[in-house]
Amino acid sequence: MTDVRRLKTIYPFIKTSPIGDSVLERDIPEVLIGNGNKRVHYNGSFHANEWITTPVIMTFLNDYLLAITNQADIRGQDMFPFYQQTMLSIVPMVNPDGVELVLKGHWRRPGFTVELGKGTNPLPISQFDEIFQKSLGIFLAGLYM
Repeated sequence: MTDVRRLKTIYPFIKTSPIGDSVLERDIPEVLIGNGNKRVHYNGSFHANEWITTPVIMTFLNDYLLAITNQADIRGQDMFPFYQQTMLSIVPMVNPDGVELVLKGHWRRPGFTVELGKGTNPLPISQFDEIFQKSLGIFLAGLYM
């Protein structure tokens, strides 16, 4: 995800790594911020129609990192104590394939094409099961890491 790489360039103290890949082999990045023992996890775009959660999370993430870097507050709260006490885990987009399908109306995988509004489903139901199971597995693995 380009935005995550951009944040890593601007805020080199964050940790980023893929927690898995989508059915279409896109990286699913996780951002780790903080030094504390308390763990908090946020994720976005778990379901394709929830695509708006990704830009909301990315805006929050940038605001949080900016506040930490500039020793500023957010709504009157100093963010540095949160940074020291908490390890924040963020997966901005759990389901990049689904988001592409909703925003562009199609996605392609060698041997398969899915297009919305065509009245037919060219993928067998097992293919959709694979997408769901992979996304769910990545999400659950992130909770217990």
